[in-house]
Amino acid sequence: MFRLVLAASIYFCSQLSCLSALAAEPITQLVDQALNQYWAEQGIEPAEPANDLVYMRRVSLDLAGVTPRVAEVRTYLSDVSENKREMLVTSLLASSRHAAHMANVWRDGLLPADAGGFERQQQAIGLRNWLRDRFDNNLRYDNLVYELIVATDASDLGPASYFAAHELKPEKLAANASQRFLGVSLECAMCHDHPYTAWEQDDFWAFAAYFARIKPVENNRRMTMLSQVTMLVDADSGELYLPDDLEQSEPIPPRPLGVTASEEIGFESRREQLALWMTERANPYLA
Repeated sequence: MFRLVLAASIYFCSQLSCLSALAAEPITQLVDQALNQYWAEQGIEPAEPANDLVYMRRVSLDLAGVTPRVAEVRTYLSDVSENKREMLVTSLLASSRHAAHMANVWRDGLLPADAGGFERQQQAIGLRNWLRDRFDNNLRYDNLVYELIVATDASDLGPASYFAAHELKPEKLAANASQRFLGVSLECAMCHDHPYTAWEQDDFWAFAAYFARIKPVENNRRMTMLSQVTMLVDADSGELYLPDDLEQSEPIPPRPLGVTASEEIGFESRREQLALWMTERANPYLA
């Protein structure tokens, strides 16, 4: 998994020098160079390359979430092709098991850790099915994030489940979205400036303000549980204030991470503004 993560981080690097290097040599060479340099700096003696049996087990768990079947193992071990490992990875990535595994991994990361109860189970199923369909169709990562953030339609049960699982609370959505999509842990800045990073309390609540106007659409039967949310709407009003602002004098305007000031665009909802910023090619956080 470390090699795959490192490869992804190199691939999505937003600096031009990194992109130029990618064009010049295969990604596998760049990953190997980075690993070799790290091992040399740390004085680490790398382990011997895994044999075919160990490799198959590891890559199957990594990409499909399950160990390979006995028949698959026998076929693979009897294969004398020089590119058998590459063919194995390609096969796993194209399998339905890969899409299902990725959907499970993402579901677990996007939903709260407390997955108990019927309500949570319904939300987990809805989101998992939605994610599996996207991975099955090899939807691009930025497009997946955009669809999830801006969804309003009743057919998008997965995104509705995501928002409902976090109780439509801006602070919960901000903490999860920033960590899962942007790789930034903001939760410590909810009540005070972050003790170990430069993120301040204003940064957290300005990011959370993008989720302040999400409302559920009520069915003919009045909803009694958030798990029944199937449609979302972006209201025209809804503001956030700092928790210690007892008089609530000045609302916190929405602002992207790393930006000192941002002007709200009137013809787009706050969620659309956030999704557009998140999925910009030049945004280093999503990459």
